[in-house]
Amino acid sequence: MGKRLLCIAACLVFIDCSHAFCAVDETPAKGLLMWTELPQLPPAPGHEKQIGLAGTFTGIHNDALIVAGGANFPEALPWENGRKIWWEDIYVLEKTTEGNYQWLTDKSFKLPQPSAYGVSINTPDGIVCIGGCDAERCHNDVFLLKWDPGAKHISTEVMPSLPRPLAFMAGAMVGNTIFVTGGQETVNGGLATKNFFALGLSKKNRAAEFKWRELDAWPGPARIVNLAVAQSDGSTDCFYMFSGRNPNPPKSTEILTDAYKYTPATGKWKKLADITLNDDEEPRCIMAGTAIDYGDNHVLVFGGDRGDLFLELEQLSE
Repeated sequence: MGKRLLCIAACLVFIDCSHAFCAVDETPAKGLLMWTELPQLPPAPGHEKQIGLAGTFTGIHNDALIVAGGANFPEALPWENGRKIWWEDIYVLEKTTEGNYQWLTDKSFKLPQPSAYGVSINTPDGIVCIGGCDAERCHNDVFLLKWDPGAKHISTEVMPSLPRPLAFMAGAMVGNTIFVTGGQETVNGGLATKNFFALGLSKKNRAAEFKWRELDAWPGPARIVNLAVAQSDGSTDCFYMFSGRNPNPPKSTEILTDAYKYTPATGKWKKLADITLNDDEEPRCIMAGTAIDYGDNHVLVFGGDRGDLFLELEQLSE
């Protein structure tokens, strides 16, 4: 199961949505994906142009797509000495009674602070937004982002903070437990970590127990911009983590192609086969992509970076 799952995960669907969004419908008979383009992300309130956002908190609550925070270079590109900006604005995409989609924006739709590169998890009660960073520091804040479709209102609910500040990590929810792996704890010169935290949402009404637990890490390198997903291994629901990169100054960054399975029922990690698209190809990195469960025991990966260009740019900057 382990090798088959991750080989399927490497059947990548590469999409350049820029600041547009796409929806996918499943075709059960053939298992195909059918894409429909959605309205482009609108400019932030008070701005004329939306150039796109990276590292947003994104999820679904009460049948609305919520996109919050993120970062970009609005004035000039990075190689043109552009300054990176972190945002606090929130955008909500709803389906109209006519069957179309429309973005809702308001000056009151704000995060508690500008933030990007955290983890967002869909739950019935709202989107759990975990960690992230701004230009100065990584955050340990965790909060629930909720949409009221009747009042057209966004609200937040404070949740237990992470044990340590964290950004550029990955996370997923198995059952009622959220797991977060990897990431870095500081913005400037931050190294990758082997952090592995868990929060049981079923304990929400027991204040003394509703907190993050630190668990034993996987048997592999520390990492950032890794991927994570919850899926069944054929016997029980598990947490899968794979790829990413491991900054290792003054040496070159380690580009990771490995994969692991964590079984919550046993508390054990298992190393899986490296990620390959075909049996005869070299293992590949898919860092900074997005992974979702699909069907009974498959994983789909959208986007991702093989790391070749990243290493070239890193060498040029030395």
